[in-house]
Amino acid sequence: MIPSRPFFLLLLLALLLTSCQPTSDRASVLKGVRLVPSVMQCSRTKGGDLAIQIPFGFMIEAAPEAKHDMFYIVNPADSSGTQRGMAVIQIRQNPIPIIPDSIATGNSTGILFGEGINWNEATLDDETPRVLQREVILPYPFPIGNAGAAPMQLQAFVVGMDSALVERLVACVETLSRDTSNVRR
Repeated sequence: MIPSRPFFLLLLLALLLTSCQPTSDRASVLKGVRLVPSVMQCSRTKGGDLAIQIPFGFMIEAAPEAKHDMFYIVNPADSSGTQRGMAVIQIRQNPIPIIPDSIATGNSTGILFGEGINWNEATLDDETPRVLQREVILPYPFPIGNAGAAPMQLQAFVVGMDSALVERLVACVETLSRDTSNVRR
């Protein structure tokens, strides 16, 4: 039996729709990594808490000195002068890019909050050992504050010396979602 023309049209439509979805292969970086579900409590921006999966052994620390919500994802056992890998996540109105846009800056794609994103990438080769940086700044996807208030943005910055760990932390950042559990951790 030969498939009919409507079958081929439906198949073509399905292929087009799936090709329009943002994709990322970073999820494969987390295979075999023991992840711990965690919550970042956004008490300053009042935008609701954020859920994230972090590697076992890492912890989330809020930055009490910041006037906006700012969190460090670090491994407390990492005692080196420069962390092997860490992430900083902040929610604020006007984040200042850490990685300047230049010809030396690379890019990679990913998915955050179900949308395709572009990570800025830089490598500081003049450091010993070299330091890898990844950064993304995007409009905060959840409503915050009153109508007419300045929009908030989310900035995620990952830095470290261990390239595999940096990529794992970037993949963990891409697990960010709105916390709907109403459970404080």
